[in-house]
Amino acid sequence: MAAACICIAGAKANPTGTSGFTTGSFALEIDGNVVGFLKGVGAASLTVDTPATKLTSDNILNETTGTIPYSEVSVQCGVGMSSALYDWIKAECGGNYPTHRGGIIVTDSNLKPIQELKFSNAVISEVTFPSVLSRDNTATSMVIHISASNMSLAAITSGPLTPPARHQPWEQGDYKLTIQGVDCTQVSRIDSLTIQFKVVDSANGA
Repeated sequence: MAAACICIAGAKANPTGTSGFTTGSFALEIDGNVVGFLKGVGAASLTVDTPATKLTSDNILNETTGTIPYSEVSVQCGVGMSSALYDWIKAECGGNYPTHRGGIIVTDSNLKPIQELKFSNAVISEVTFPSVLSRDNTATSMVIHISASNMSLAAITSGPLTPPARHQPWEQGDYKLTIQGVDCTQVSRIDSLTIQFKVVDSANGA
């Protein structure tokens, strides 16, 4: 077994100072449909079933790395994703744990797909909602960890993806707190909230 990393073609690592994330042009696909573009993808070490992996000068994996026995990748996104992603998060927070297939598509500057980190039998293992602060116009985003029993890297060729629609940035001041029976109008700050979900291997229950 050998270790490999997700390598992003033409991306600049952390230009905005967001620790642990690589920014570039990434799209998230769920069940065959592109649900939106991501602000960043978390660096992840992946264990693969072949020792032979080489990088081109553009940091593209030029050999198929095979199937990854088990791994996790994190993605960073703001508003403007389709309802499929929000429904997935809502289901997990509600105690349902649907599995999905999909992938993270890497594109060039013209939004033409280059390669894809494909996943199947995937669940959300963790979601972090950002801290909010009254009257703060700082852009923010949430972080989602996706765990899958199968992940693989593959080169892809297809036409350019549709450019993302323009949306008003998600700012730290964009929030409304509601607690039944409690007056929340004076709440000016809420810390970030991380919800973790236990990932269980259905084959052995571990």
